[in-house]
Amino acid sequence: MAVYKCAGRKRRDEENVPYCDYEAEARWLGRCPACGRLYDCDRVGPERASGRATLATLQTIEEKPRLSTGITGLDRVLGGGGLVPGTTVVLSGEPGCGKTTLLLQMADHLATERHPVLFASGEQTKEAISSIARRLGITNPHVIVLGMEGDIDKIMEVAAEVKARVVIVDSLQTARIEDVKANAGSSEQCRAVANVVTEWAPIKGVTVVLICHVDKAGDLAGPKAVEHLADTIVELNDAKEYDEDGELKPRTKDWVELLVGKNRHGESGLSALFNRGQDGMQEVERRSKLLRFPT
Repeated sequence: MAVYKCAGRKRRDEENVPYCDYEAEARWLGRCPACGRLYDCDRVGPERASGRATLATLQTIEEKPRLSTGITGLDRVLGGGGLVPGTTVVLSGEPGCGKTTLLLQMADHLATERHPVLFASGEQTKEAISSIARRLGITNPHVIVLGMEGDIDKIMEVAAEVKARVVIVDSLQTARIEDVKANAGSSEQCRAVANVVTEWAPIKGVTVVLICHVDKAGDLAGPKAVEHLADTIVELNDAKEYDEDGELKPRTKDWVELLVGKNRHGESGLSALFNRGQDGMQEVERRSKLLRFPT
């Protein structure tokens, strides 16, 4: 259970005594129920670091090796080499564009390399996810499935139990924190979930992938704060091609394009092209020089 403490504990009087030591299991904003001051509460748990900060110079800090996804185009789009441990990636796209398929293929490769993956879905049962995986030929025992579960605290607990290196949450709109009194998918819940996972991921060295839906207007559902907090934003879009008469080119009917926007650990604007089929996502050759390669 999360613990929330008054931010007044960070301020001290002349005798070095905290202004307020109030704590509760429920989140509040505004005036503290104990001291009455206008302080926001802070979420405090066992994952939060304590004690003095550890200092290091740039020369002594070692970069953690990336985790290859096993999908060349995805590795390239993420910045070369794959996922960065301890980061949060948002994958957005319209329903049916292949987000789950792509991530299941990624999970299979990671698990084969002995990097356990937790796939937590608040939208589908574990049987439904297993059905999709079996159609793709994925039966890896190190891909752990958690169906119909959107409670982020429970997802993090299971991730710790199975020692997951990567956690996939499907989707941000169904994820929730029980202490936040708002409906799943609301701005309050999306913001709270994003805050928690982006704080938890680097502490545990776990990479979190948040699947995010796109609404009818083509906008990323949820608050803009999610884009601000995440390390990488990747979009999966329809990439059909039409001839000069406006007729669909048959070979492109299942094409989708993976495009990275924001990327703190690589170049933005990179893309990869995939063909979505019964056997999964297969990368296809570039069709235009307008699509950028890293130099």
